[in-house]
Amino acid sequence: MSKAVITGGAGFIGSNLTTFLLRKGWSVVVIDDFSIGKKENLPNDKNLKIIEVSVFDKMQMKKVINKADVVFHLAVQCVRKSIKDPWLVHDVNSTGTLSVLDAAFINKIPKFVYISSSEIYGSAETVPMSENHPTSPTTIYGASKLAGELYCQAYFRTYKYPIVVVRPFNTYGYNEHFEGPYGEVIPRFIVRALNGLSLQIFGNGKQTRDFTFVTDVTRGIYSVFEKGTLGQAYNIGHGQEVSISDLAKIVLKICQVDVPIQHLDPRPGDVIRHFADTRKAGKDLGFKAGIDITGGVQRYLDWFKKFMPNPKKALKFYQEKNW
Repeated sequence: MSKAVITGGAGFIGSNLTTFLLRKGWSVVVIDDFSIGKKENLPNDKNLKIIEVSVFDKMQMKKVINKADVVFHLAVQCVRKSIKDPWLVHDVNSTGTLSVLDAAFINKIPKFVYISSSEIYGSAETVPMSENHPTSPTTIYGASKLAGELYCQAYFRTYKYPIVVVRPFNTYGYNEHFEGPYGEVIPRFIVRALNGLSLQIFGNGKQTRDFTFVTDVTRGIYSVFEKGTLGQAYNIGHGQEVSISDLAKIVLKICQVDVPIQHLDPRPGDVIRHFADTRKAGKDLGFKAGIDITGGVQRYLDWFKKFMPNPKKALKFYQEKNW
């Protein structure tokens, strides 16, 4: 039985990757400090082991990251958190990556898969954005994720350690956060729509994203692990550019509600345009995303209603955790 270690495995993407691997017959060790992730995101499975520890703990990392076929490193602090707490985001995303990477190297784990972010690019200078697009992050989050990539490349070049890098674009779907600084636009829109409240857009709504459903992203991560060229980075995106204004209209239609769209002041650090060039992933990995934005929003809404059947309770939690 193949064995994977997943840092941040109880978080949004991490929990979906954990479920994906377990279904494929893998044994999985989830490392998480549960500062963001939730144990209820994880399935009850005899082949799952959960270790509650911080990636900051270098000695513990060297103990718990061992006897595995691969490390998938997803432990992270998010982009909005970096606006108000840049040091925390730096510590987790940059120093934490070095801690995990070094532990994997010392313990001779055969492969290290670093989950980076499209935020390393900043706003698009050319579209679609290939892996060779200039890296010009607009936030400490994006800069810290880029630092993690550079650490991985340094280990690859200096020690010949087998690494690959995944750059997901605007992931959404099952287990995604709607509360506080970790809340993202689709869950927030849905919580507000179901409660008859206006959908709040920061800025003019013309900014675009390449929304990619989380099951496509986890499949893409696995494809990079399985087929990716060592030392290389791969975009994992849908290849579909959607404006936030158009997204709001899609959510209203799918939720079957008619509420106003409210424009707020732009948020600091927001990228203006994201649109993935997915040709490298298609050529090297045979990967293509399969769920478009309409189908993905519907899937998330169906899951959300099952997970949080009382919209007022969801709104209360959203408001209490908001900032």
